[in-house]
Amino acid sequence: MPPVKLVWYDGGKQPARPEGLAPDEKLGDGDNGTLFIGDKGMMACGTYGGGPCLIPSSKMADFKKPEKTIPSSTGHYQEWIDACKGIKPAEGNWCGNFDYAGPFTEMVLLGNLAVKAGQKIEYDPVNMKVTNFPKANDWLRRKYRRGYRDFA
Repeated sequence: MPPVKLVWYDGGKQPARPEGLAPDEKLGDGDNGTLFIGDKGMMACGTYGGGPCLIPSSKMADFKKPEKTIPSSTGHYQEWIDACKGIKPAEGNWCGNFDYAGPFTEMVLLGNLAVKAGQKIEYDPVNMKVTNFPKANDWLRRKYRRGYRDFA
């Protein structure tokens, strides 16, 4: 996939209110959520993708819901257990799939790293290094006491 720009807001910081959004219309869950900005418009949703909507909301009038293509989740704990027991492989479910969950967790933790750094960070995922703020690389891995092996 091509690179994507990700902007993380935390600690009460929020992006500018999108144009076309009514003053009383809330985004996401009100104080938590996601805003996707694309070439053809915007979409907002709450925590964990709940309540998705197009912005401006007038675009929802012509929206036709796509056919369901992803099976409903039984929950990430149950999916992980099912995969361990060989009931249902993790490849078929996004919630318990390490190929999905690993990079997703890395992205979320990088958001926290940027908050700690107090600035924009640029990350090289192949080499697992922050390229524009060397001090942040000190926070990427734990330093173990002598006698304990670092498996990372």
